Amino acid sequence: MTNKIKMLVLSLTGQCNFSCRYCYASEHDRGMMSFETAAKAIDLAACSGERFVLQFSGGEPLLNFNCLKKTVEYVSHNNLPASLQLQTNASLLTDDIARFLCKNNVAIGVSLDGKPDVNDKFRLFHDGRGTASAIMHGLDILKRNNIAAGITCVVTAENVRQLPN
Repeated sequence: MTNKIKMLVLSLTGQCNFSCRYCYASEHDRGMMSFETAAKAIDLAACSGERFVLQFSGGEPLLNFNCLKKTVEYVSHNNLPASLQLQTNASLLTDDIARFLCKNNVAIGVSLDGKPDVNDKFRLFHDGRGTASAIMHGLDILKRNNIAAGITCVVTAENVRQLPN
């Protein structure tokens, strides 16, 4: 009997262009995942023939967009039974990247921890500036390309009372 993998999370890099106060990614390997490693993991997940979720994560996975792109193309070319997802801070999105993700049915989750003043207490750039404007810029790119996205919010004791009901 073959064990079926239902979800595969590829941490494309431990690197991030943000320095969020609560983030654990700084403990990750700072290297970039190779396409070869991603393909081997995907082949393992796909060997049962059953549908599985393939999520691109990090650090910030768009810092390794080359691997992400090759991996998405590999899944498509080989008609593998994967539902594709990306968890991103959206700050590195461009129109071209957004259109590529949409064309290839990659569901997008954007990390945002509340309204700008709340978000900027937790999600920071390395120099201490808040990230809300960069995240909102990425969301604007998705909006102008008519691409839906989900919002992922880290709820903490510090922000829970400031989040909308």
